[in-house]
Amino acid sequence: MSSSSWQARLEKGKNDVARLTPLAAQQAVSQQELDNAVAQKDAAVAQVDAQKAALEKAEFDLGYTTITAPIDGLIGTTKVKAGNLVGRGESTLLVTISQIDPIFFRVGIAEAEYLKIARRAQEQKQSGAARPEPVPIQLILADGTVHPYTGGLDAV
Repeated sequence: MSSSSWQARLEKGKNDVARLTPLAAQQAVSQQELDNAVAQKDAAVAQVDAQKAALEKAEFDLGYTTITAPIDGLIGTTKVKAGNLVGRGESTLLVTISQIDPIFFRVGIAEAEYLKIARRAQEQKQSGAARPEPVPIQLILADGTVHPYTGGLDAV
């Protein structure tokens, strides 16, 4: 039975009890009829509560059907297809996300290149900048093109 039909039965049960209670007190109807009406009302209350609990469980379970990433980035190879069951008490790798804003890269540089960067940083400090900006560094990609954004040295 649907939730709305149990709601209707509950309302009918409440109305029957409200109608039969004064009649039973005047002995216009039997106590058995009043007891039956109370029992039907109580059963309808239990069913409505059960339907509400089932709805809450379904809403809770629905929360597990959407997966969101903790970071923005570029998604790599998908490890699990949509519709597959994952989890069940164990971690499941779904995809690998590469963070692209900001991009961090590791590169080996020659000592001469490092010395140029260090000299530029020293010149900035000596110029009296209250908070020196990182020395701009260009990334030259494998095909010889220059990455459109400049970066800064983080650690050596």
